[in-house]
Amino acid sequence: MTVQERRDPKLLKSGSRKARIAKGSGVQVTDVNKLIKQFEQMKQMMKMFNSGAIPGLSGENDERKGKRKK
Repeated sequence: MTVQERRDPKLLKSGSRKARIAKGSGVQVTDVNKLIKQFEQMKQMMKMFNSGAIPGLSGENDERKGKRKK
């Protein structure tokens, strides 16, 4: 992958770029597609986690606040 592609994964929409990456890494294009999809899902999950959209996972530790779970 080029530096530009690593900085902006949206550039990987092109099939020729995916084919070049797959050929260079010795995997199939489907494997590259799976990796890109996993990356996008993780990116979305991290946004949800940081915004507090997932109940019970505010990113704060209750023990640091002096509260302990029983």
